[in-house]
Amino acid sequence: STPIKRAALKHECYLCNKCIDQGEEIWPVQKPDGYGVNTGGKKAAAHTWCHKECAREFGGGKLITPECPHWMKKGFCSYGDLCFYAHPATRQQQLGGQSKKVVGSWQRAKTRNSSKCGTFRRWLINEFG
Repeated sequence: STPIKRAALKHECYLCNKCIDQGEEIWPVQKPDGYGVNTGGKKAAAHTWCHKECAREFGGGKLITPECPHWMKKGFCSYGDLCFYAHPATRQQQLGGQSKKVVGSWQRAKTRNSSKCGTFRRWLINEFG
């Protein structure tokens, strides 16, 4: 069955330009022009949320689930099977059946302050005794 998403905030439908009220059923639709720029000058999403029925008409009578941006970019998604978006198998095949995620990749590569202090302390002892 198709998961149901409901609007958390009142906003305008990208397809019909009518108001989507809080609590109405919504569906993501791929923007024809792809990524945009939001008011802060940062890259905006390539899809937008519309009325569910507008999205169905836009998809030729069926709801098309867009591909997960995290899955497409990184080869993995933290939500796994619970993710609303599609995780195409072709992406895993391109990555050789493995995700790009590296355990511990979130850690800094820079030298930590404690190491800097130790290096400075050793230099002081070597130079001045």
